[in-house]
Amino acid sequence: MKKRGLIIFNPAAGQRGARLLKRVVTRLETGGMEVTLLAPRSAGELEGIVRDASSTDWDCVIVAGGDGTLKEAMNGRSVNNPPLGLIPTGTANVVALELGLPKSPDALADVILQGRTAQISLAEANGRQFVFTAGVGFDAYLISTVSSRLKKRFGKLAFAIAALRDFMRYRFPMFDIVVDGRTYHGAGVLIMNGSFYAGPYAAAPGRMLTDPDCSVIVLRNPGVRAAASYMFALAKGKLSTHADVDFIASANSVDVTGPEGTIFQADGDNAGVLPLRARSGADQA
Repeated sequence: MKKRGLIIFNPAAGQRGARLLKRVVTRLETGGMEVTLLAPRSAGELEGIVRDASSTDWDCVIVAGGDGTLKEAMNGRSVNNPPLGLIPTGTANVVALELGLPKSPDALADVILQGRTAQISLAEANGRQFVFTAGVGFDAYLISTVSSRLKKRFGKLAFAIAALRDFMRYRFPMFDIVVDGRTYHGAGVLIMNGSFYAGPYAAAPGRMLTDPDCSVIVLRNPGVRAAASYMFALAKGKLSTHADVDFIASANSVDVTGPEGTIFQADGDNAGVLPLRARSGADQA
């Protein structure tokens, strides 16, 4: 009997993502899998599709999209689901880096056909699960200002373009950050469930998605010069050892408060406004 795979894809993905999806589907079908494609019209519909996907009907459910699309799928999981997989067609594709997924369409399809799985630990921000990071500060502000049109046109460069545009516009408010009962103050914070941030940049070197806890990076200083210094350190893989950073290698709870209406991000998407309450080890997937 043929294996049956349900692929839920993001119709907003650019041409590169569409080409990758097409090649993976061709390989899956050549390998004997019966593939069904669905394009949800909203995050809520995506979650519903995942929630209703039973292991009696499907051998696997595959998300073709970026990190944010995968996060929405994770929040729709139920105990009746078959294994959940990923075809990375987004902008940064951090989760694919964390999992070491191959870039070749054929090799990626073979991972699915062979049923290779890994269990990861999910964290939670204000009751919603996230996979690799949540954050408050300039990064969250930047994410809120980058349009899908800009990302589709320029890919990862969209965030660099937005950063240059918004550096002088952002006011760099300060936040109170309580990590496992200890209070810190900073212009930003990254809660790292994984190692990488914004692409192949190791913000928390050595951290793995299988770890039951999180790391926390408090960016102490406000201002354009400090933000540029943090970005440079991130690109060099040295953010966690920056002189103006508080790095908490292992944490279970993080509470962030600040100016009313301040946005926080989770897995590279807007996720709500402060106050933020984050917890590690919220679930396994």
